[in-house]
Amino acid sequence: VRPPRLPRGVTVRPQEVLIKAGSFMMGSDEDGTPGEKLENPAHKVKLRYIFALWKKEVTQKEFQSVMKYNPSHFKKCGDQCPVESVNWHEAAYFLNELSKKHNLSTCFSCMGHKKNAICKVHSSFAKQRYYQCNGYRFPTEAEWEYAARAGSDGTYYEIKKQAKQRAIKKGTLVSTLDLISWYKNNSQVNYPGSFRCPGLPLTSTIRCGPHPIGLKIPNKWGLYDMVGNVSEWVYDRFG
Repeated sequence: VRPPRLPRGVTVRPQEVLIKAGSFMMGSDEDGTPGEKLENPAHKVKLRYIFALWKKEVTQKEFQSVMKYNPSHFKKCGDQCPVESVNWHEAAYFLNELSKKHNLSTCFSCMGHKKNAICKVHSSFAKQRYYQCNGYRFPTEAEWEYAARAGSDGTYYEIKKQAKQRAIKKGTLVSTLDLISWYKNNSQVNYPGSFRCPGLPLTSTIRCGPHPIGLKIPNKWGLYDMVGNVSEWVYDRFG
């Protein structure tokens, strides 16, 4: 089987995972899932193009090295924690700067500067041509969910059986969600700027917040933190 062909001038870097084209069931028919009615009904989606994603969320250090500032609220979490408090336009500007750094096409046209930028897809890559930009871009919602599921049809992605067995043997982690995700039941922290954990009484002193990237078990395609920690921007956003 021939490996998928990449666009001219594009190489997959060590921090990236190449995602092959394919089909999957997007969304969910279940009630009470995190997406609830926004994800109903489940429907088959076919992705025709290969693409690459970073293995891990963009860190505060990586964002600052490109943009020369750190917008994160949770700075005390550390420079290996995910960057957050970034709006869609600011993230698009960052992607353009990353493309320039690697001599790739800029996928967005931006007016203004950095945190004050207003961005849209470059006219050269409008509509279906969006997939043809060889620079850094947002995944579409379908691309993101396809990558997050990594072949799984469940609510959360599956992990390799050996990894789960090793974790359970240590006696520290139990559920699949605990193994793959930072969420309200396991994301307690003690650094300044943290917030009251969801679902706890107003009088509770237990605090929650983001954690450094890549500490949980990745999905079968080698992608970390695709569930929990912080949310990721996609191309087709609400609003």
